[in-house]
Amino acid sequence: MERALTFPNQFLSRTAASNIIAAAADSPPVAGFRAVAESSLNHSFDLLGSGPTVPDYSLEAAGAFGSRYSQAPGPEKEAVQLERMRTLVRTSGAFLQSLGPANRDDPGDRLVENIDGYRPIDWHVDFKSGYRWDPGAWWLDAAVAPVHGADIKVPWELSRSHHLVAIALAGVADARKDEAADAVSLQIIDWIAANPVRFGVNWRSPMDVSIRAANWIWALSILGTEAFPRPFLWLAAKSLYQHGQFIEANLDFEHISPDNHYLADIVGLLHIGAALPDVPEASAWTALCFQELERQMAHTVLPDGLSYEGSTGYHRLVTEMFSLGALVSVNLPDTVRASALSPVRARR
Repeated sequence: MERALTFPNQFLSRTAASNIIAAAADSPPVAGFRAVAESSLNHSFDLLGSGPTVPDYSLEAAGAFGSRYSQAPGPEKEAVQLERMRTLVRTSGAFLQSLGPANRDDPGDRLVENIDGYRPIDWHVDFKSGYRWDPGAWWLDAAVAPVHGADIKVPWELSRSHHLVAIALAGVADARKDEAADAVSLQIIDWIAANPVRFGVNWRSPMDVSIRAANWIWALSILGTEAFPRPFLWLAAKSLYQHGQFIEANLDFEHISPDNHYLADIVGLLHIGAALPDVPEASAWTALCFQELERQMAHTVLPDGLSYEGSTGYHRLVTEMFSLGALVSVNLPDTVRASALSPVRARR
């Protein structure tokens, strides 16, 4: 992109965001979001039976299913990753400053200072078995089951970034907004630096790309974009735009039986189109997803209200996705909704 991308100040209505924050704040601590936030601030994750684990660049995995791999990148690669993060911030700050005086008060110095005390997360490792996917491999070359005991869903689940929403909710509810914004910005910059678009295991599944995009947007919306430095917002917007292009090009669409993967794709793409209304594809993305959301509701929900897949887990998943998609839809500007109701070309 040759121009700055920005998020709308009120991507979600303040009422909607406030209701979500209030509901989270009223939940007892044992409900989980505060515990998830606190552990995630320390880069400790308990996913898919891993137990609390810190997936850093010196990880010694416990092993899984009788297999244990020692593939930690080590401190030298950690130093390289930190420098990648600094370069991203400096380049972003310099680009924004080149646009004019309005952007010259925020070159990203505070972000760079925060990076100096940051420990990168290894986004490519199954931290149960220790197996690590090649970060430089083309996304379609990332094997789903490369060796015995490796679980590709561990890096996928971490990169979905559900925990960033928990951090944002806790930050607002517990008056720790600055700490939460710092953590969210650093982890997203870390992820962007470690996962060039279309390379590595975390681009292997369009569904996971879509869920990650939605979670990033929710975390930023809950904290409010004013909580973040401009160089970070530019990096996040640019990456989300790349997420949107990737999703559109790789929709999990099956003419016979579209499923929850396709639903996740359109909900994620709807979030991106709504959050980045100035990108050239935004109107087409929102129009397509607005219509497909309704179409998939008719397709995947049975007359009794249950998911056609007959699984309580999947029923909850699609309910959440329909709910989030509907919430984004009702907060679209009237002109955007009117445009979305006009016919769009059929998917290939």
